[in-house]
Amino acid sequence: MKMASEYMDRGMRIGHMAGILHIPGCSFCRNYSGERPMSGRGRVYSSFTLMKDGNETTTVDNSIIVDEMEYLPSREFACYGYKKTAKHLDRPGYIINRRKVRRLMAENDLLNHSYNRRKPVTRVVQSIVRVTKPDQVWEFDIRYVRVHGESRNAYLLAMVDCHSGRLLATALDTTAQETT
Repeated sequence: MKMASEYMDRGMRIGHMAGILHIPGCSFCRNYSGERPMSGRGRVYSSFTLMKDGNETTTVDNSIIVDEMEYLPSREFACYGYKKTAKHLDRPGYIINRRKVRRLMAENDLLNHSYNRRKPVTRVVQSIVRVTKPDQVWEFDIRYVRVHGESRNAYLLAMVDCHSGRLLATALDTTAQETT
């Protein structure tokens, strides 16, 4: 590992160095304990963006892109997310990806409220009802049943007393749409 560290300090790539020393490169990368800190993963973000003007392609600094992103929502009734902003940046000829637009907007605190972070809506109110005598609380239960003799479906409505669990009334309706 000492030789590997010397090769790394000279600027040799890990894959090439591992091939010379006959050690697996992945084990060296993960277990590196030298003095030199490991660099961040992935490519470094670009500091420029391409712009197509007719037949010419030029490079523009990202600060100009950020200035245009700041100008877009400043207009009246403008509510732009990163996808819509990317579409608007395509119009003047910027060659820019919507993921890059989102990253630049996040870095410069231009993103709107994220709708994915909302709390889920509770659809049913859970309540406990204390029943002390019959006919105080009734429940209605609707079931979808198959009537085999007629080869059709029907709705069955049942009315139940919550205190005794007794079935008070039922209604069967076959006027719903027939299945073919």
